Amino acid sequence: MERKDKVAVVVSVLALAVSIMTLYFSFLSSPRVSTQTGEYLHVAHVPLGNTQCFSLNLSVSYVNQGSRTGLIRRFGLQIRGPNSEKVHFLEAAWYQRISHSGTFVGESYAHPIGVLGRSSGTKNIQFLSQAPPNAFTVTEPGRYKLDLLCWVNSKSRADVMDSFEVEISDDNVADIQKKLHNQGTVRLQKAGPAKQAREIGLATSGWSGALDLVLTSATAAAAVAAWLAVRTTRNATQGSVFLQVLQDYDSKEMYKALFTIGKQEKMRDADREGFARFLDEMKKDPPKLRPVDECRRRVSHFWLRAAELFRHGLISDHQFHHLCGYGSFRLLFSVIEPMERAVAARRPSGEHVKETFDYLLEHCGRDDTGDLQRLRAEFEPPQEVR
Repeated sequence: MERKDKVAVVVSVLALAVSIMTLYFSFLSSPRVSTQTGEYLHVAHVPLGNTQCFSLNLSVSYVNQGSRTGLIRRFGLQIRGPNSEKVHFLEAAWYQRISHSGTFVGESYAHPIGVLGRSSGTKNIQFLSQAPPNAFTVTEPGRYKLDLLCWVNSKSRADVMDSFEVEISDDNVADIQKKLHNQGTVRLQKAGPAKQAREIGLATSGWSGALDLVLTSATAAAAVAAWLAVRTTRNATQGSVFLQVLQDYDSKEMYKALFTIGKQEKMRDADREGFARFLDEMKKDPPKLRPVDECRRRVSHFWLRAAELFRHGLISDHQFHHLCGYGSFRLLFSVIEPMERAVAARRPSGEHVKETFDYLLEHCGRDDTGDLQRLRAEFEPPQEVR
């Protein structure tokens, strides 16, 4: 297998791998749900039968970074009092919203939440304490520790999605007890930085960073693969076109044409006046010179075509300079261009493709362009001398 074929195979395999990864992460990856609690809590007491039940309102935002739909089946809140390891559990009872008057009103019972892939949302959740004898309320100041629990997807056990602390002062305790029967709320702020929200699904937040890195790497690999594919295609196209150019140059017709034009160059060097008379005869298009004119046309069109291929990127710099390195390139300026001017004299405009000859000389990459320029000037009409 040739090197270019190996490169094509590697690029194809890489592109296939990137396509599979893109398909997986775009449509097939498992749900990865994470949550983040808001900065403030609202504490109150609400009637529950014949008693007042401790209530805590908390804003919870959730995000699904996976592609498939995730499910948050249930929310819960664990609370530990100051200097105590006893855990009190509060159940999510209501989803709430803020009314026009600025108070919390019920939106719906707490129910499972489906989170579409690559989507997010926020719920204001009312957590209620359990009934006596396990009821909880705030009776002393200090630092309370809280854990947000979530039952995600099909997991039977809850995960601690967020942990934070709240500092409650003596005034806060008094305020909470004062509003025990008047349905008021006390606003509390988190104390200190909260721990990073945990991601549940395929993995924890550490895996999330790794997956993001994989996605970034896959995108970069796709870009590299696309660039390699374009480059490989371009190289293959240039190679195919260059092969056709070489085959044209190696043809019997081109050999005959170069041999004939080469004899004209020898005449030019040996008998400059005779070459000048030959050019004057070319202007009249005599039948006896038509075989020479056909050779001129073949050689001229070969190089003019090569210039256009190079101009449009269908052959590379290296390939073009390889062609221009041939000894026959000199014939363009010693014989072909003077003949082109003679043939152009038959046309009404009297112009030849001088711009393309200029382009060939400028981009040929040869070291003897000064000599070639001198050859051009020797048989140019006075008005064209640079």
